[in-house]
Amino acid sequence: NKKNLDNMNVIVIFAEGTSRKVLEDDKYPDLMPAINQFASESIDVRNYYNHTAPTYRGIRGQLYSSYQFNEGYEGATTAKQMKQRLNTKLIGLPEILNKNGYTTEMINPEPKHKQFTPYLNNLGFDKVISGDSSQWEGSGSGTFLSDKDNLNLLFNQANSLNQKDKKFMLSTYTLQTHNGWDTDSQYGDGKNAVLNKFHNFDEAFSAFYKKFENSDLKDNTILILTTDHASYASPEYASTFDDKRTAFASTVPLMIKYPNSKHQEIDVKGRNSLLLTPTILDMLNIEDEKNYFMGTSLFTNDATKYEYTTEIGSEFYDTTGILKALPASKKSIKSEILKYDSISLNMTNVEGE
Repeated sequence: NKKNLDNMNVIVIFAEGTSRKVLEDDKYPDLMPAINQFASESIDVRNYYNHTAPTYRGIRGQLYSSYQFNEGYEGATTAKQMKQRLNTKLIGLPEILNKNGYTTEMINPEPKHKQFTPYLNNLGFDKVISGDSSQWEGSGSGTFLSDKDNLNLLFNQANSLNQKDKKFMLSTYTLQTHNGWDTDSQYGDGKNAVLNKFHNFDEAFSAFYKKFENSDLKDNTILILTTDHASYASPEYASTFDDKRTAFASTVPLMIKYPNSKHQEIDVKGRNSLLLTPTILDMLNIEDEKNYFMGTSLFTNDATKYEYTTEIGSEFYDTTGILKALPASKKSIKSEILKYDSISLNMTNVEGE
């Protein structure tokens, strides 16, 4: 019964660029055992697509159940300009939860990134955190938090807020599965960087999930594992997973676990990640909040037509049944989305720059 979830804490993990295919490829046994284990203990959502890409659009688009045409930082080189871009009427999950008494925080794995950091700072969270600089790796704008340290910080932060009796929504974006990365953690002989980085994330998630299950959080927290967008089909990724697509879209993971939830698979038949925020609010029983959402809750059968439409810049796809270019018969959806795009970022120039 969803009613028991009022006032639950929420944790959302966006694992960078992870397609469903990565979890399901049986050529690589035990590539992601912890995630597959988690899937078997959660509501495991199948035939579920990313509604946009890449990262900036993917994270904001899911938190706001929205589309945006631009990636988010076009021409915005300063924090002031970034604030202007994101100064719109749209209302996202962090704002709605803040209004309902939640502490909301986001973990930023790229603390010194000139565009990503101010971008996250303008998504409505109470706080954007990156932990202690002693845990950071790299230098300059390439400074980052490893997936292991990221999820460690996530657990410690959740535990600490829980002990202070604060209801919270914590989110993180984990970086190391990004296209082009390799990690110290190795899969098999360690020669395939694509496999290494996914295995590395699985190890980090495994350590986090063990601590989560052994803490009080398991009794009062909804834990969600998903991605910012599908894996980018680079030549290395495509040959590793035999993934021939050219679109920056595919089925992606969404796993939801809450106290006493039973494992079930829900086939959403091509619906997309516009449903994430409406689903979270539905589970928390938070209704009647003003919003500009394009999606609806996973637990309703009244999906919008947008939940079967992926927009990536000027490319539009239809995901009813199988991923394909948006057919001419659905041109009107495209023009409606482009109209929405015109209000979802504020592209006017900032005074005095």
